[in-house]
Amino acid sequence: MRSGKLDRQVELKHRTLGSPSATGMRAETYTTYATVWAEKLDVSGREFFAAQTKDAELTTRFNIRYRTDVVPTDRLVSEGRDYDITQVSEVTRRVGLTIFARVIVR
Repeated sequence: MRSGKLDRQVELKHRTLGSPSATGMRAETYTTYATVWAEKLDVSGREFFAAQTKDAELTTRFNIRYRTDVVPTDRLVSEGRDYDITQVSEVTRRVGLTIFARVIVR
């Protein structure tokens, strides 16, 4: 993986579930476990109407150096936006990871 293409710093965050509340819901919190360099490529986007508001969903591909601790329940933060990770794939043999993530822009 060429380092010249890894031109953005992103944060990787693990999800932690709190104890159940009176309603049975668990609060989600995210804790940063790594800051890494990444290549960002926008894959697709779409607009939709939800609850009488116009929102946009953007799917983005991030390429990073290989790590063993990235899972689909994690979150990635890039340029102030929180991306939900949808897929993590290994590039070649332990060279890098391709992370597909989506963000909803309101």
